[in-house]
Amino acid sequence: MEEDTSVLLWAAEEGDVPILDLHGMRGVEARHVLESFLHHHYLQGERVVRIVHGRGDGILRQEVHHLLSHIHFVDQFQDATHPALVGAVTVALFYSSQSK
Repeated sequence: MEEDTSVLLWAAEEGDVPILDLHGMRGVEARHVLESFLHHHYLQGERVVRIVHGRGDGILRQEVHHLLSHIHFVDQFQDATHPALVGAVTVALFYSSQSK
């Protein structure tokens, strides 16, 4: 992982980045809200976002990761590594809009 990527992913956990909280949402609703959120912030030129899905039974986390793996402008994503966020938050890094 290149240094710039590491810094951006750290910023997604610790910095002032767009955050989407999906608590209380299920399936289709969460997918629709997440797709809109991702597209909006990518078009705004953001590079990283934070997605809060909660821990629970992990179904919403799986849905989020599945969708992120199919969005063409998502470079990479990972579970947050901060101890308070592990399993409850995913951070995503977009390709630079200038490079796509």
